[in-house]
Amino acid sequence: MENSTIIGEYFKTLRLMHGLSRAELASALAMSEKTLQRIELGQVDAKASQCLAFLEYFGVSLAEITERLPTVMPSPEQIEQQICKAAGSGDQLARLQEQLTQLARKNRREWLKNSLVVCQVLALKLARKNTEARELSDRLAACLLKGDFMTNFDFWLLSQVADQVSYAKLNALLASGQVKQHLINPGERSVAVDFYCQTLDSALTAGDAAAALTVCEMIDRQGGTLETYRLGAYQQFSKLVEAVLRNQEFNVDEKLTTLTAALSVICPTDDAARMTARFERDLSLADHIVGARPAYQLVSLPVHRETDIAVTLNRLRDVQIN
Repeated sequence: MENSTIIGEYFKTLRLMHGLSRAELASALAMSEKTLQRIELGQVDAKASQCLAFLEYFGVSLAEITERLPTVMPSPEQIEQQICKAAGSGDQLARLQEQLTQLARKNRREWLKNSLVVCQVLALKLARKNTEARELSDRLAACLLKGDFMTNFDFWLLSQVADQVSYAKLNALLASGQVKQHLINPGERSVAVDFYCQTLDSALTAGDAAAALTVCEMIDRQGGTLETYRLGAYQQFSKLVEAVLRNQEFNVDEKLTTLTAALSVICPTDDAARMTARFERDLSLADHIVGARPAYQLVSLPVHRETDIAVTLNRLRDVQIN
């Protein structure tokens, strides 16, 4: 039904509820009876001034009209863009949560509820309320695990909070067919890299060396069809983690610095910073599992921004853990 028809019928209902004829209301609103008739029949759109006149005359709010109008449903792709845009701002996340809450009230779609949960988790992480973030993330994972099918968008949502999900839940999801299909989908390889690495985060956070080694092997087995620098970086990093967990002797600082220096040349600055922070955090977690040692420090290496990307990619691929 057209919005003009919905508004027209609502105005007609108000008029009849107040026992007014069309001529009486038209006179009170300073418009012709013919114009009022056309508005009530939905033949024309009421002007903003006419709508305001109706609202003031009957003493109703604008919300009472907007609630009757059909909601324009954004696509999952649009929601994804909004979440990415709001992810680093508590205020933007709060506004997005409010919008998603209103949408979820009118449209009982599971992916809308899941989107809202992801926004809540991201907001909790920003507020450093990690316990609440982990509990909410685990509930989302459990909900997805119960389903028979996981959409591409659901998998993307899961990847945004996977670092907060317990390893037990992530392991169960990895074993399920619905996640496996996304991990081998060429169109989702970028998300798959993040999912594997967040699973490694969870295994290390849980202090489970065997689980972390298993995930390192999963990352290392991925083919070269993923994003070159991200996959290469994570594969080389997983070898670092594996070496730490197996108590192999090597210069961690130098190899970590070589890896992150290469990333600083070929990655966007923010992306390189996030990956470096994750590498340092995960190596510290791995070290905590096997025993104390000094915190990892990046050492000084000559890195030139103008270095050719092809050379840097080769350098990244040459970061071998012996």
